[in-house]
Amino acid sequence: MSRFLIFTDLHSEIIDNPESRIEALIGATQIYKPDFILNLGDFGYFSDTTMTLCPIEKQPVNYRYFNEQQSDEYFNRAKRLLNILTNNVDVPIFHTIGNHDLDFASKDEVIKHLHLPHNYYYEDIDDIRLVVLDTNYYLEDGKEISYLRGNNFATGNSSILPQEQLRWIESVIQTDKQVVFLSHHPLNPDPRGIQNAQAFQEIINGFPDKTFVSFYGHKHVDTLKHINNAIYININSMSYFWQGEDTLLPTLDWSDEVLSDHPILPYIIRYSDPLFAVVDIKDKQLTLKGRANLTTRQMAALDEEKGISDKISDRKVSL
Repeated sequence: MSRFLIFTDLHSEIIDNPESRIEALIGATQIYKPDFILNLGDFGYFSDTTMTLCPIEKQPVNYRYFNEQQSDEYFNRAKRLLNILTNNVDVPIFHTIGNHDLDFASKDEVIKHLHLPHNYYYEDIDDIRLVVLDTNYYLEDGKEISYLRGNNFATGNSSILPQEQLRWIESVIQTDKQVVFLSHHPLNPDPRGIQNAQAFQEIINGFPDKTFVSFYGHKHVDTLKHINNAIYININSMSYFWQGEDTLLPTLDWSDEVLSDHPILPYIIRYSDPLFAVVDIKDKQLTLKGRANLTTRQMAALDEEKGISDKISDRKVSL
């Protein structure tokens, strides 16, 4: 049996208590004794917020705020949290690059701070092959452009999986091991997923005797979809659901001091407790034990039919 903890979208630049969320994850490793930990991206900022390739008129409200700060505070916070996590668990952590990890950073900077072997890679652990993908690219005039310091906000183009990675996938999934894909954006057809999801699906359709698992984050929702021979599981954010800049939620009992330090809180539904999951894969069975919040405020804004909730659901699927 293989057991792992999985989390995504901490967003240490936005949430007001990232330290306690990381501490809860560390505590869970002591309880559940996983073989490894998976991070699906958007951990935080891996550079200061001084350099941007996104014109101010194209900047989302959160991006604009951080850019105006011209600060290394969020960079230092992400490094500190990463060190806390790394130094307090005795199992490997495999990271995926998220789109917001690149808001002000280059991929080389993110790769350096996350200690990645490459922006995409695979790792064999017992009878599992982890295939970690980089979906942080977009098409412009037929050319594949890598996300860099917010350039993706300037275009509004959907993310893609580059042809190089598609070719690579076809070779690395030729294994007797259980293949588990890890990406930040959805690999299945989705308005917020990769634009060339059909190309990905066609590759794995070529292996009809295999069942593939795909874990992803990005959407801050809790869903499962089964398409042909693939199971797509969207892991909810560790921290919040993004309401958007057109919706300023009530500030509730946030103090002026908290809002001064964390002005993006009115744009989110903050989960009172951190979300992550424990996954077991054994005997062609995947069992996922999630977490639910009991005290999240602003519950009326959640819509569980769309997967919008303050939980990660328990799952059990055959492989």
